[in-house]
Amino acid sequence: LAKKMNEMRIARMSPGEFMDTNHLMKSVTKVPVEEELVYRLLPSLVANALGIRGDAWPVGAATTALFARDHSYNPHNGLKTVPIPQALGGAWYWWLQRNRGVTHAITAHSVNNASAAALKMGSYARLRAKYR
Repeated sequence: LAKKMNEMRIARMSPGEFMDTNHLMKSVTKVPVEEELVYRLLPSLVANALGIRGDAWPVGAATTALFARDHSYNPHNGLKTVPIPQALGGAWYWWLQRNRGVTHAITAHSVNNASAAALKMGSYARLRAKYR
């Protein structure tokens, strides 16, 4: 019953109420750049300065854990989550940073965030159609 009531509440929202366009644009453009610089490029430069070559997984694992931890709180519902998808994404972005460069990591992060936003909008459209 609670799930259905929440679905009906969401279906009554306007698209702007459901997803803030400004937040969406930042999550696809600004946030990936900032996060990749902080969680991947900077630690990678430190690893290089320390003489750590290759994938540098000890450093990558630490930054991946921090990235996942910082993504464990969902501000939309106030719940803490187990950020396994974010940890996997963080590891993938680390590998891209070390093997292909920061632009590849930023692009992959942006595409991931855009895909998540598209899925969210798709679920909104489905609920709007279901409860019309």
